[in-house]
Amino acid sequence: MTSKILISLLVLAIDSISQVTITELASAIKSKFINYETIALSTLDNTIATFETTEFFDDYSIAHDDECVPQGDAIDNELFLIHSDIPDNVIETMLGKSLPTVEFAQILSLVTVTYIDYDGNIKTGDLIVHKDLAQEVAEIFQEIYDSKFPIANISLVDVYNADDNLSMINNNTSAFNYRLIHGSSMLSNHSYGRSIDINPLVNPHVINGTAYPAEAASYIDRTIDTPGLIREGDAVYNAFVSRGWTWGGHWSNPDYQHFEK
Repeated sequence: MTSKILISLLVLAIDSISQVTITELASAIKSKFINYETIALSTLDNTIATFETTEFFDDYSIAHDDECVPQGDAIDNELFLIHSDIPDNVIETMLGKSLPTVEFAQILSLVTVTYIDYDGNIKTGDLIVHKDLAQEVAEIFQEIYDSKFPIANISLVDVYNADDNLSMINNNTSAFNYRLIHGSSMLSNHSYGRSIDINPLVNPHVINGTAYPAEAASYIDRTIDTPGLIREGDAVYNAFVSRGWTWGGHWSNPDYQHFEK
């Protein structure tokens, strides 16, 4: 691939571009994608992007017929995007899994964030959250990224057929999932996109001394030294709590992975 992308955000649907200045690129993004809010462009002012459109589209996944969103290892710098309305093709993958109806998606937004995985790789992942929290969530994950706190994986829970236990076993960070609170008949705050679980395998929910998921039993001990463990006062805790979120780690049956607002 001869395309070279050295910017925080590159979301374009233009037939032919080469040797684009950053001013022109930013203008194109703003005029073409008014539904996106960009909140992290730390390298935008002094970066030049040179690329060939055909190869660019080969290396990125299409969110709509006229939209291209950078994914995973294809990006070189941090990306934090808010899509105020969830793209139709994403809604289709969620229906019958995490999403009960198309209408319910109207309260939700798609947030794409950058994170550093356990191997030190820079990756992007998607979170579905309540519209009221979308901007804040993007800011929180930028703060976590800047702190270099490792996150194992960020994928929509639909990758696991909305099976919360399977998502936790795979140490997957996720947000929205229309489901009941474990062991109850009440809807979880995840059902409204108002909760986020981070590195759930190493930050289990502990109920009467039992870890959920069961595979996380060794992580009940919060004194162990392992990547991705959340502790009071660390970068993840501060990023959420400073913005008024509640940490489940303070509960009588602590849920170390869980933040809600």
